[in-house]
Amino acid sequence: MAGLIHEISANCNAYSIDPKADQQQLPPQFQKIVMIATQGMQYLKKILRQSR
Repeated sequence: MAGLIHEISANCNAYSIDPKADQQQLPPQFQKIVMIATQGMQYLKKILRQSR
């Protein structure tokens, strides 16, 4: 993710899927999904479907 995470607008929803996401320093608009990628993507898909 490097410096790109700081380019996301503050009013944009963003997600970080990583088993170590709790240890990351991320901008406040990020929702941390503490899971491996395969599980995290399934969880994110549910979140996005519910927000329609």
